[in-house]
Amino acid sequence: MFGIIAGTSLIQSSLFHTGMTKILVTTDHGEVILYVTPAALAKLPECAKVMEACPEGSAPSPLADYPIVFAQRHAVSVGRPYYQPHEINAPAVALAFQALGVKKAIGFNSVGGVKDTFPPGTACVPNDYFSPWGMACVYNDRRGHIVPGYDEELRKQFIDLLEKNNFKIRTDCVYIQTPGPRFETPAEVRFLSNLGDIVGMTNADEASLMKEVGVAYTCICMVDNFANGVGGAELTYQSFQAAVESNRATMETVARLAVETFSK
Repeated sequence: MFGIIAGTSLIQSSLFHTGMTKILVTTDHGEVILYVTPAALAKLPECAKVMEACPEGSAPSPLADYPIVFAQRHAVSVGRPYYQPHEINAPAVALAFQALGVKKAIGFNSVGGVKDTFPPGTACVPNDYFSPWGMACVYNDRRGHIVPGYDEELRKQFIDLLEKNNFKIRTDCVYIQTPGPRFETPAEVRFLSNLGDIVGMTNADEASLMKEVGVAYTCICMVDNFANGVGGAELTYQSFQAAVESNRATMETVARLAVETFSK
């Protein structure tokens, strides 16, 4: 079973919704809404229940033959259609992936460049992360004492896949996680530029949590904007959304390649 976690980068994409079944997984950290392909549906454990079956006659999933579990991170909890980054129940997602038998997972992230050497349109597979604000964890016992980081074997395989398919990517970069939900101030960005290269609000937690539960995890980050105060142009939510739209096709192509390669 292969997992995909996405947020802003694929929030309007039909790739992981068309022809997929909506399920609810119960974990020790709460309930989680996920989507599965027909190939994954037959393998659901007892903790997973179908919430919304794929309607008869609907278009088939382009990924139907692959056993895929998809989490739209801003909508994994019951109650609202959108949860802000600091509200995401990431520990429950990690436990749900573990319960469903996910062995490998890739996160898709929208980030800001905190340096002018990471302009909008830059695709990154970071090699480390910095996240001292809030330490999310799955377990409250000794199992929580992990050595954090991305799964290096999966990361290298992912980089090889992207380079083989002629994607230009940066791999010499550090992801910085801030709490959100607001963007950072220019003063904060100047400080952060001494610590890393790109900034987001979710990925470091995901990487640590997946390591806790034994799921190999890496990510791809698309720079959709310069961070506040970088690059000369004013940062607005509208310009950020426009950049997300323009970069979506690239992220969808990467997602398809990842599914076809790592879900075998």
